[in-house]
Amino acid sequence: MAFLVTARKYRPQLFSEVVGQEHIVKTLVNAIRSNRIAHAYLFCGPRGIGKTTTARLFAKAINCPDVREAEPCNTCETCLQISEGRHIDVLEIDGASNRGVGEIRNLREGIRYVPTSARNKVYIIDEVHMLTPEAFNALLKTLEEPPPHVIFILATTEPHKLPPTIMSRCQRFDFRRMRVDEIVSQLQHIAQQDEISVEEDALVTIARKADGSMRDAQSIFDQIVSFSEEGITSAAVRDVLHLVDREYFFRLTNLIKEKDTRGGFTFVEDVVSSGYDIQEFLVGVEEHLLNLFVARSTGETRLIETGEQERERYQQEAHNFPESDLLRLLNIVSDAKQSIRFSSQQRIVFEIAVMKMIKMTSTVELHDLINKLGSSPDAAPAKSPRGGSGNAMVSPGLFNQVAEPGKREYGTRKHTSPPTPVSTQGKVEPVLGSIAERWTQFAKNIQSKKRTLGLNLGLCTPVTVTGENVNIACNDEFCMQHLSQEYELIRKHFQEYFGISLVPRFHVAQDTCPDAPTPAFPSDPPHPIVKTIIDELDAELLP
Repeated sequence: MAFLVTARKYRPQLFSEVVGQEHIVKTLVNAIRSNRIAHAYLFCGPRGIGKTTTARLFAKAINCPDVREAEPCNTCETCLQISEGRHIDVLEIDGASNRGVGEIRNLREGIRYVPTSARNKVYIIDEVHMLTPEAFNALLKTLEEPPPHVIFILATTEPHKLPPTIMSRCQRFDFRRMRVDEIVSQLQHIAQQDEISVEEDALVTIARKADGSMRDAQSIFDQIVSFSEEGITSAAVRDVLHLVDREYFFRLTNLIKEKDTRGGFTFVEDVVSSGYDIQEFLVGVEEHLLNLFVARSTGETRLIETGEQERERYQQEAHNFPESDLLRLLNIVSDAKQSIRFSSQQRIVFEIAVMKMIKMTSTVELHDLINKLGSSPDAAPAKSPRGGSGNAMVSPGLFNQVAEPGKREYGTRKHTSPPTPVSTQGKVEPVLGSIAERWTQFAKNIQSKKRTLGLNLGLCTPVTVTGENVNIACNDEFCMQHLSQEYELIRKHFQEYFGISLVPRFHVAQDTCPDAPTPAFPSDPPHPIVKTIIDELDAELLP
């Protein structure tokens, strides 16, 4: 007997054998049992998921003389002829090659004749969206009120191309894509029937490559069987389909975890020299990172479409990355995919993306930073915990530059020790006079480092000393706003230059009562971390 491809050899012959379309099978079976057969049906959905097969089953079930529980017997002459596509009363028409108004007129002539041997004459029009507008118009009236012995079954992969007038005259059934586990289960059944040894991971790879199409999966299955003499193995699937070994993806995330820049360049060389398409490789990386994110955020792996062994690996690897880091890695890969599409130097774009992922610092949540603002003066900024999630994130590397040991923490009254602190108890006026006398030179000293800041300080005047504060009047609101942005620098230079522990406080000068200052800043200067956040986010500190 001539070889028959798997898609035809194992085509379902009973409704119970149809995989993944339970909602449609149940409706059709109940309609047959209750004798509520409509005159027109529309089967919609992607390729290779059983639209034409279901149409044939339905035609057999409504014409089989020995139907039982809405299932055809598959032994009578009617069932055998319909299964082989040679029954005179069940006509399968290709809409792509019979799309004109002339073919539809011939169809209208033919439906007037009663069936020869079956109870119903069934017209199955595949790819019906290919008909011309004139053909649809010619079919319209016939489709709405056909003779009682005629049933239309229209099948299409693009229902949006059908006129609404056609769709409104049919019962619409939307076929869905097959799940990976459904395709794997069917392929395992086929392999068992044909006595072919298979690896589960290999079948999962085939199912994923088929993208929800059972027919595509069965075609790949046949191709792998022809290639491999040892059955269907993961290596054989990768060789035939030239798929990326998933070990590459785990290797990349390990390089990211280890911050191994040198290994990153070697990794890129291995990927390119293996002949993988970089765009497709990044698609795989994106899917890999998404699987890690799912495992990390849900704490389980049942939503990941892969084999059991890989699921366990994802569960273990997910604990190495917080959700926020995985989201940032996904963004890097997504941007790289877009850049590669329009780049003539794809390898360079790929290398840059890999280096960005490897050198990326871990993230810290803003609310965690705020909670640490009241920590002890000697406590260094805490590193990001490997866990949690958040929307507002800042790299901790920014804080390491400003949160130096010994600096005052927010909410305390401790400062770095000045060179020669001077007690101000009982010496308020002499201290104020000394500051006022040397203020101009202090402003010029700052001006040599930062011109605009020094000029603004030259427009200010020390007015009072209250407690540990020196109240300084600014010329206007704009001047005070600029000084507030450089407050930490001013305070540091002020205490070093004057050799005192007093803290400068700025306010806009008031003509009526200059000795009653309006505080421009909070009672304490902002913590270095807060200041960094303000600078990085271009934010404003409200009183």
